[in-house]
Amino acid sequence: MHTKGLPLATAALVLFFAGSGDPAIGQDGLPAKRAPTPTALVGTILVKNTVIALGHALNTGNFSVLRDLAAPSFREANDAASLAGIFADLKRRKIDLTPIVALDPVFREATLLNNNQALQVTGYFPSRPMSVTFNIIYQDVAAQWRPISISVGTIAASQLSQGLADQAGQAPREGTKQGADRKQIKERIEPAVSSQGPAIPRPRPD
Repeated sequence: MHTKGLPLATAALVLFFAGSGDPAIGQDGLPAKRAPTPTALVGTILVKNTVIALGHALNTGNFSVLRDLAAPSFREANDAASLAGIFADLKRRKIDLTPIVALDPVFREATLLNNNQALQVTGYFPSRPMSVTFNIIYQDVAAQWRPISISVGTIAASQLSQGLADQAGQAPREGTKQGADRKQIKERIEPAVSSQGPAIPRPRPD
């Protein structure tokens, strides 16, 4: 796993949802412009754009485009050369991220942070033989979601499938307290995604 970004305070877990609460009010008394509501489609576009940009950087050795797409604080903390060093292991292992162009991500979870000013998404692309995992935090910058933390790794698709099967067998029943808590979450927040991927196992070092 390769990560670079600034730490952000965590908030309660939410699924992709249809609304983001009361609108913020600007200095002129009108609703402030905000980044698009994080629906499944928005999340898919964000994650694919980020991972594709990383793949382009790995293929060309030019990390300037990836850096330019990020939030200002990310750009201030990382120049193109430092990003090349951070993701050097992916390049050394010749990880090809091109296949994700034809795939949609499976989201593990989405969390709003810092009073809805940041969005963290985790999940994976079901590519084979290696699946691509991601944990990316986006910041609302001038009404656009821009990455402030990028973590991308790989896990063997067979290992991922086995981990998902094991976790499915351990899912809490509705009669248990944990199952009841999950049921309440589902009733309280209406997901905008068509299907929710279960939690994925932590990738092991290759």
